[in-house]
Amino acid sequence: MIVGTVILTGSGEQGPRSFAGFTAQTVLTSSMEDVYPKGALVVSRRTDPNTLEVGDDITFMTSETTTITHRIIGIVEDYADTGQRAFQTQGVMNQAPDSQLVPAVNVVGKVVFHSYAAGKVVDFLKSSWPLLLFFLILLAVLIRVLRYIYRKDDGQSGDTGKHKKSKTQRENPLARWFPLKAKMIRRNAQQ
Repeated sequence: MIVGTVILTGSGEQGPRSFAGFTAQTVLTSSMEDVYPKGALVVSRRTDPNTLEVGDDITFMTSETTTITHRIIGIVEDYADTGQRAFQTQGVMNQAPDSQLVPAVNVVGKVVFHSYAAGKVVDFLKSSWPLLLFFLILLAVLIRVLRYIYRKDDGQSGDTGKHKKSKTQRENPLARWFPLKAKMIRRNAQQ
């Protein structure tokens, strides 16, 4: 979970990392505060730009390392005579539209999910992953030690425990837990 969080919400060389067409980012500004509070996790799905409409919230690239999530307020069908669409966007808390149109090639995807609580969890995992990893390793070691201790107490480990097992226990591993059943098995075997 920790590794997945760090990988999925990090940035790749050519924009945000994508997994099965989905990207995830945490909101860093308050330009969409009424919809996506600062710190919320926003998940976008890769979408054909021709299916986007006015009112859709999109995540788009403004540079190789910066993404923004704003709402589409207008569409230009033949942007700069390229035959491609471009989108006029605006943060719902901003007074004016964004100064630059967003070409279709810069669109990362359409927002399909958001959660403030998930955003806080992701931020915590991203900032505290070394500490969490340490505690997970410590927990794994503790579980291993406890298993070893309890096996030794049950007589399952060590040479002396192996030699003391009856023939029925060696043949039927459940005999240790169900001794009456083991006696019945022994009687049936003798008959």
